Amino acid sequence: MSKTYVTVLSVEQYHDDDKFKFEGKLSDLINQLQDIIQSVPEQYHSDLMYDISTDSSGHGSYYATFKLEYQRDKTAEELAADEARLARDRASIEARERATLENLRAKYGDK
Repeated sequence: MSKTYVTVLSVEQYHDDDKFKFEGKLSDLINQLQDIIQSVPEQYHSDLMYDISTDSSGHGSYYATFKLEYQRDKTAEELAADEARLARDRASIEARERATLENLRAKYGDK
């Protein structure tokens, strides 16, 4: 079965100075994270992952992201949507290729 990632929280911060400033009461942060965890179906609690990353442009600009997500099996509806998208993509590619073929035949004939 195919898997999908479910993003529960995604926070981004951008600064043009030398530092990021994250502050507040730790108990508030813990309570917010506990609320987020409770919003995730219980069978995925142990699979919940976090990612904290930062990047710098080298010119005094900084960018940070904080993400919480888990992986689960795709639903039948998601799998059907994937198949429909693939079918549309294949049809689009074939239409483009056939148009190119017709243009080349018109230009060079059936040699």
